Amino acid sequence: MNSKPPIQTTTAASRINAVDLLRGLVMIVMALDHTRDWLHVSALTQSPTDLATTTPLLFFTRWVTYFCAPIFVFLAGTSAYLSAKTQPDLAAARRRLWLRGLWLVVLEFTLVNFAIWFDPKFRTFLFQVIAAIGFSFIALALLLKLSPKIIGLIGATIIFGHGLLPLLPLGNNWPLRLVLSPLFALTPYQLAPQLTLVIAYPLIPWLGILLAGFAAGQFFERA
Repeated sequence: MNSKPPIQTTTAASRINAVDLLRGLVMIVMALDHTRDWLHVSALTQSPTDLATTTPLLFFTRWVTYFCAPIFVFLAGTSAYLSAKTQPDLAAARRRLWLRGLWLVVLEFTLVNFAIWFDPKFRTFLFQVIAAIGFSFIALALLLKLSPKIIGLIGATIIFGHGLLPLLPLGNNWPLRLVLSPLFALTPYQLAPQLTLVIAYPLIPWLGILLAGFAAGQFFERA
């Protein structure tokens, strides 16, 4: 017997203009940042945030993009909440999240990475925001039986508490560091002489943002 999800479901999906408009604006700003990163004459030699060499406009094109990924991931969580409302039961909602998450991770490690490196041998893999959202969807599927308030509390705890990790007395416990590093910090891994994995978006902090966005979905619903 299928269990009902902890959020009330509806049979008809509806778009919320505020969510779509903000997400579209974020994508435009991200495109601006990527254009600067790939095409600006000094992109490979100078930092746009280096006050000694930058200009006000160039600095702004980088500064404003610091808001993009957090907002985009937050809204991914909000959309996951609104999408879950349209599913007939908990199993269907979980299956939808699992499939979306898995496809995003596959997309990151295939099409997105090829577009970055143009390397058919895939000798370097970047785990970036698309894969972080995919991982977070998969993790959210496991938490979906909890109420949105509890999920939001977990997200807030991660957001405000993950910075305490450096205070843990890990010492030279390298196995524990090996496990925790990709979860909490930007981490490069040399998996083989010709194979490198770079965790550019640590898993746990971004999961916290997505969970907070999921919990916020109930407020968008009431608006």
